[in-house]
Amino acid sequence: MQNLAYNSLDYIRASQATEERKKIRERIKRGIHGKAAERWVGGGHTYYGYKKQGYKKEAHLVINKAEAAVVQHIFNEYVGTLDALPLPMLTIARRLTAEKITPPLRPNGKQTPPRGWWTQTIHAILKRRAYIGEFTYAGHTLYIPELAIIDQETFDTAQKRLEKNKRLCKRNQKHEYLLSGHMHCSCGGAMAGIDCKGWLYYHCINSAHRQHLSNCREKRVRLDVVEKVVWDWLYDLLGNEENLRHGLRRKADQDVTDNQAKRNRLKTVRELVPETETSVRGLVADLSALKDVGDIAREAIREQIKAKSKLLKSLTEERDRLEAELEQLELTPEQEARMLEEAARIQAGMGQANFATKRFWLDKLDFTGHYRRDDTGRWLDATCVLVVDPVPLSLDHASQSGQDSRNPPIFRPASQCKWGSR
Repeated sequence: MQNLAYNSLDYIRASQATEERKKIRERIKRGIHGKAAERWVGGGHTYYGYKKQGYKKEAHLVINKAEAAVVQHIFNEYVGTLDALPLPMLTIARRLTAEKITPPLRPNGKQTPPRGWWTQTIHAILKRRAYIGEFTYAGHTLYIPELAIIDQETFDTAQKRLEKNKRLCKRNQKHEYLLSGHMHCSCGGAMAGIDCKGWLYYHCINSAHRQHLSNCREKRVRLDVVEKVVWDWLYDLLGNEENLRHGLRRKADQDVTDNQAKRNRLKTVRELVPETETSVRGLVADLSALKDVGDIAREAIREQIKAKSKLLKSLTEERDRLEAELEQLELTPEQEARMLEEAARIQAGMGQANFATKRFWLDKLDFTGHYRRDDTGRWLDATCVLVVDPVPLSLDHASQSGQDSRNPPIFRPASQCKWGSR
């Protein structure tokens, strides 16, 4: 009986200890989530471009100016500028290594930096959302605009290029296809490059991969013909200043119409910000005036102040973001002059442009071509950021000047070719 009593007491103590450990874990978890939702939680590895200052509760993150300049340099080289084409990650890594710039420390605690920069390191920096002021910890996302190193537009452009390069990776291609990712079939499928008996064509992926699901029976279009038609059109478009100016203004007007919902939301947010500020000041005054009430009532008011303050911060950030986005849509005389100057520079260098240069401007102008055929012939409906309405480009006219006895047909039925490497 005595042993049974001792065993029962041990069981009770063990159960109580287990319950207490569970409560401790829950309190720690609530504390972590509470801090992560309000401020940056100092701990763990500090991202390249930042440094930690302070100790324990006073710890906070600040920008490391020297490293931040390297981060900006990486983004600018990867995205490209008016005077320089975008560079691949490997080239950027080689340049940084050659310049003997210290790479990031290893996140495993080792203080010895690696020998040089790696492509994976460049990729990690380009993907890191902390550089636009967005930090994630314990499931919470915290926005700290003052810690942003890269502007939102540059970051988004880099993500688009990363995604496009992932789809059009050189490992997946044996030849250079200028219009990959920019050309679509009348059935809605993408048109990809194909090597057909030594000649390069574009064909609809639906007709090749999904014949049992698709009714698309479009013929393949010869690569050299369609690429020349597209490039000649862009050359003429950028060389006519009057048409270009008209296209810029028309695009700006269209953007204003398309973004009317954003403008309405901005108007609402601008009205809510001062109302919320007044509400917060009123609650603070109420808390100061309450002296004889209990702790429960004061804590309830503090919670209201906290909730209203978070709402005010969210509204203020949304207002600033919407103002920045909409400001880019307004075509000022300075912006128009800069874009015309840029177009003249493009047009002047197009005659001797190589594949990389052509591809860069095709992406920059966001060119899209939709292939179709009707009773009048075969067409490529072309659009870009400077053209609102699609422009039909005749492929039959190009075929008359490009066809001879030594060349294959401009349009080849799918049954005459086998699928080749893209």
